[in-house]
Amino acid sequence: MNLNNLLSEFSGKSVYHMLNPGNRGDALLNQGSKYLFAAHGVHTTEIWHPDNVTGQYLFINGAGGFCKQHHDNVFRVLFYLHKFEFIFILPASFDTRCNEVSSFLKHTEVQKKVVIFCREKYSYEAVSKIYPSNRIFLDQDLAFCFNWSVIQKKKGRGRLNAFRTDPEGLGGRNIPKNNWDISIDSWLYPHHNWRFFYLIRNLNCRIKSKILGHVERQRCDRFIKDINRYEEIHTDRAHVAITVAMLGKRVYIYPNNYHKLLGLYERSLCNLKNVKFVNSELFDR
Repeated sequence: MNLNNLLSEFSGKSVYHMLNPGNRGDALLNQGSKYLFAAHGVHTTEIWHPDNVTGQYLFINGAGGFCKQHHDNVFRVLFYLHKFEFIFILPASFDTRCNEVSSFLKHTEVQKKVVIFCREKYSYEAVSKIYPSNRIFLDQDLAFCFNWSVIQKKKGRGRLNAFRTDPEGLGGRNIPKNNWDISIDSWLYPHHNWRFFYLIRNLNCRIKSKILGHVERQRCDRFIKDINRYEEIHTDRAHVAITVAMLGKRVYIYPNNYHKLLGLYERSLCNLKNVKFVNSELFDR
C-alpha cells in the first residue's frame, strides 16, 4: 500500500491532521501534505500538539522527528494514542538506535493502532525488524507532494553552503565560515519563526490553525525564494536538498549523523542529473 492508495479510501471523509511545528523545511512538507489531502478530496481538521481533540482518524506529519536528536514525534503520538482509534504516521525516517524510538515502536498499543510510512529503505528495514509487517509501508517524503509547477524557477547566482548547525549534523565536519543553515528561521522575522506557535498555543483550536496556516504558507514561500536565489547548494538538510532538486538547480547532498540523507537520495533523488551525493565526512572545499 502507498499513500495514494490509502488516501483514496478516505475521499469525502473527515479526518484530523497534525502538522509539524518545526523549521522551514517542516513548513514545506506541511504544505505538501495539504496538497496531497486536497488532491484526494479528504476533509481535514488541522491540529497542533497539544490540542485537546479526540476522534477516529489522525494523520501525523512524520519527517525527521524519530531520531536521537529530535524525537518529539514519539511523545506527540503517545499523547494522542488513546484519543484516536487509528493513527497514521506519514512518511518519516526512524533511527531505531535511539532508545526512545525503539521503545515506542515496541509499545503494544502503538503496534495495534498506528500505521507507519517510512520515506526511505533504511528506516523501513530497521522498523520492520521490530514492528508488524502489515502496519509499515514505504513512500516518498511529503515535500514531493508540494505543487512545484506553480514555482517560477530562477537560474540563481553563486553557491550556498547550507549545513546543519545542530547536533544532527555529522560530527567532525569542517563547516565553512560562510555557512547559512537556511532551514532555520531568522529572528529578524519573528512572525516567520516556528516559536511563534508557542505564543498562541492556548487559543481556540480552529483560530490557532487559521493563524498558523497563514504563517506556515509565508515560511514555506520565503524558504523556497531564499533557495531560488542560488545556482548551486551544498547541504546536509533533507528539505533543502529536495527543494534545490525540484527547482532544477545543482545540489550536493552530504550525510548527516544517521541514514536519513543517504536513504532519501537513493529512494527519491538519485536519478536526477542535477543531484549528487557526496559520501564524505568532511566538507568538500
